[in-house]
Amino acid sequence: MSKSFKDLLGKQIVVLGHHNADPDAIGAAVGIKELVETLSPTSVVTCVMPADVSALSERIIQMLGLEIREKYNDPFDSLIIVDTGSLKQLGDWEETVRESGFNLLVIDHHNRNSEYDELSDFYLIDEEAGSTSEQVQRLFKEYDLEPSITTAKALLAGITFDSKFFSIGSAQTYQSVSELLEITGDISSTRELFNSTIQLPEKIARIKAAQRTETHQINGWIIALSRLGSYQSSGARALISIGADVAVVMGEDKGDLRASLRSTQRFHDKTAIHLGNLISEASETLDGQGNGHPTAAGYNGSGDIDEFHSKILALIKKKLG
Repeated sequence: MSKSFKDLLGKQIVVLGHHNADPDAIGAAVGIKELVETLSPTSVVTCVMPADVSALSERIIQMLGLEIREKYNDPFDSLIIVDTGSLKQLGDWEETVRESGFNLLVIDHHNRNSEYDELSDFYLIDEEAGSTSEQVQRLFKEYDLEPSITTAKALLAGITFDSKFFSIGSAQTYQSVSELLEITGDISSTRELFNSTIQLPEKIARIKAAQRTETHQINGWIIALSRLGSYQSSGARALISIGADVAVVMGEDKGDLRASLRSTQRFHDKTAIHLGNLISEASETLDGQGNGHPTAAGYNGSGDIDEFHSKILALIKKKLG
């Protein structure tokens, strides 16, 4: 597997993450960029996050001095997609990815995607990994290489974010954390990256998410449905923090629908409902794609917000019996 990864590296390489990129997408992209530049010193590697990045990711980019571009119009012969569960999350790049003429490599820890199976030349998928940053750290080890201090901090930030600040994760996750801490020195520098106050627009969005919430009680579980034009993931987390067991926040952006789903760990443990699987199943009857993890998932597509909420709620009811 590692040999094929190296063999597929071209001279002009783009490392691509999903829109509204979170710290895991940033960490994985920066890690892959450094790894590729070490394995193939003559290659020119560019990290691209289409459309936008989250406010937290922007803070991490600035504090670590990372090189991330929003747009890229130059030729390339290899494309490496990281931490992106579905093509819909790539925005305008979706059409490009479906074209031929370049090597396509994918590194991801979401549910296996049949389109990636068909389109990619290299597909490193590990649904048990806590984050894509963790997978990238392991790739460094496979090649007997060690990331720089800055890249180690970015990878550690990605793992920190996707492990919900070390509240979940496997032994393998914390082995990666331990090895990265040997490079960065201690956890304090990583904590500083997350020590930011929520800005006013996000605060207002969280309040609106609560104001607009439609709640349903199913077998003792509280399901909260809401809508926001932006900050859907923050709104969903806010609803969980004030008592919802499952939160679904939907919004429209430039004609496309985006949704963020969150649940408590207790809900997943007691019901075995995996939000990533749930939204993947729902996507089969919707005009879009969804993917994610047991307690966090996302959706991108088109359609009607009310229809989306109705289908998600019906599916949850069905699974809860």
